[in-house]
Amino acid sequence: MGPHQRLALQTAWAALEDARLVPETLAARRTGLFLGVTEPGSPATGADGGSPCPVPGWDDTTTAARFARALGLDGPALAVAAANASGLGAVHLAVRALRERTVDLALAGGVHAPAGPAADRRCDGPDPVRGAGGGVLVLRRLSDALATGDRVYAVIRGSAVHRAGARGQAAATGVRDRADVLRAAWQDAGISPRRVAYVEAVGSGTPPGDPTGAGALRAVFADGRAGAPRIGSTQGGHLRAAAGTVGLMKTALALYHGELPAVPLAGAGEGHDAAATERTPWPGDGRRYAGVGDDGSDGAPVHLALEEAPYRRRLFVPLAADSADGLRAAADALTGRARAGGAWYAPEHLGRAAGAHRVVATAGHPGDLSGALDTHLAARLQAPAARPDALAFCFSGPGSQWHGMGRDLLGEPVFRAAFDACDQALRPYTGWSVTEELLADRAGPRLGRTDVAQPLLFALQTALARTLGEWGAEPGVVFGQSVGEVAAAVFAGALPLDEGARLIAVWSRLVTERAAGDGALTVCELSVEEAESLPVVRAGRLSLAGHLAPGQVCLSGPREAVGTLERDLEGLGVRAVRVNIDHAAHSARLARLAPEFERRLGALRTRPTAVPFWSTATGATPRARTSVPRTGPAACAPRCGLPRPPARSPADAACGSSRSRRTPW
Repeated sequence: MGPHQRLALQTAWAALEDARLVPETLAARRTGLFLGVTEPGSPATGADGGSPCPVPGWDDTTTAARFARALGLDGPALAVAAANASGLGAVHLAVRALRERTVDLALAGGVHAPAGPAADRRCDGPDPVRGAGGGVLVLRRLSDALATGDRVYAVIRGSAVHRAGARGQAAATGVRDRADVLRAAWQDAGISPRRVAYVEAVGSGTPPGDPTGAGALRAVFADGRAGAPRIGSTQGGHLRAAAGTVGLMKTALALYHGELPAVPLAGAGEGHDAAATERTPWPGDGRRYAGVGDDGSDGAPVHLALEEAPYRRRLFVPLAADSADGLRAAADALTGRARAGGAWYAPEHLGRAAGAHRVVATAGHPGDLSGALDTHLAARLQAPAARPDALAFCFSGPGSQWHGMGRDLLGEPVFRAAFDACDQALRPYTGWSVTEELLADRAGPRLGRTDVAQPLLFALQTALARTLGEWGAEPGVVFGQSVGEVAAAVFAGALPLDEGARLIAVWSRLVTERAAGDGALTVCELSVEEAESLPVVRAGRLSLAGHLAPGQVCLSGPREAVGTLERDLEGLGVRAVRVNIDHAAHSARLARLAPEFERRLGALRTRPTAVPFWSTATGATPRARTSVPRTGPAACAPRCGLPRPPARSPADAACGSSRSRRTPW
């Protein structure tokens, strides 16, 4: 076995270990092998050291076949020879095979093991310094990886390979041709190159090659804009067929950790050519995108479009027993099933309630389970059995929204499905997509607008409650604060999703049109009686907007009056916090919008609740199988009046309500 073949097998074995795959199980999968190679490897020489004599199985083109036989693979085993672009070309073919479903798992990469130094032992001329090494990646379809809890470093969203044809030169492609392949890769990904923050450039290390590659990067990624992407390279000696693969691995890790890698000894330039000389946080607060490309010294450049991995789903694993020994035995049994490849998680496990000895661990992969359980068992957690139905869901009003909230949850399949359903329900009334708003690159004034923040919060809370319900967290009662009651009513089953979406869209648009811009809301540490005795409240300048908790109220009204009150309270040592909204919520001014709101909204389709629903607008005792009003502000609580506090708090109601039922949402 040649050194390049041994290097390929060793590298692949390490990749499988990192992916937590047992090589012996690959025979049962449709696994393909795509390996980048360069020129034939070391030839055998005669006894006298004379002319080389090729040995069967020694040259690089047979490496893929020997590799596949060693691991028992039954998928395609291809050797890709495209000079410097061989490794990335192999990854490109693997991506295509996964998309076409000809394979379910792919090993892709490249290796390079030079036969030895130059015959004359000299290092001169314009050529790059050679290195030895390799890289192999394990590739799966994203949906399959998420379904099995795999660790995902990055997602290959698009790829392209290009040959200049008649325009090409013998040694390298020009700027135009290299720019074409960059654009094709990002077009394949469906992502604008302007969103790319980092490009890993696998240059040839030659005077004509690298400047041409830099020109193509400027043409596509800089495009005259400020804040163009950083560039980097990984060259501890040029690795030929493996160069692009190693750069791809480095970029995937950079996306995974959210940091731009340093380029040692690089001079910081301007615009696109700026290279990070030290490790820095990933710029921006949106989704992370990066490109990896090899110019292909033979005129066949390859480029890959990468995106950060989605949120890694972590599962709750609760165990309970009547004794510490029983809990240890249950944990050992569960981890034993996980190691054997058996079922180790099911949502119904969350419903276990028996036993005073308990432990709850989180794990994203069967391999994580044993360590997670051992850590918690070491603490010998014990707790008395909880009362049934001691759980309440509270849906909040606006003000606490922040850019990027909930974005990582889109990687959770249940949350994504529920959020997409909310998006489809809202779009006919808003004219825009809550999904696109959630994934927007940068924070802007839109999130502070009522007609944007309220629909977005409605969708987020509805989807989050649905996700918690699927995980087994069933509430005994639900309630909402302010317009959070709309999402609460939908989750409880009182309103169909499309009616809740219509209601929140109509109300938020009306508030934006008639009341946005000159009002404010502040949360004060005052009792109801203290708030009602304030001169600005008695005079009608400010409204008592809400009683949130004992000793905490909301006051709203004109922005100037609210600011004056906050300064006065600060002088008295009373804490007041401004809420991030653009109108005087629950004020007398908003009460005057009620007739127009009812006219625009019309009748609502309602139905009996499946979960007890506490209305903070009416103060009614929560119970199941009741209905909300079909019209009027009481349906969603955008009202200024405040009913007297009920005898019991919502938390008390949650503990004492009737047994909860599976929600229809």
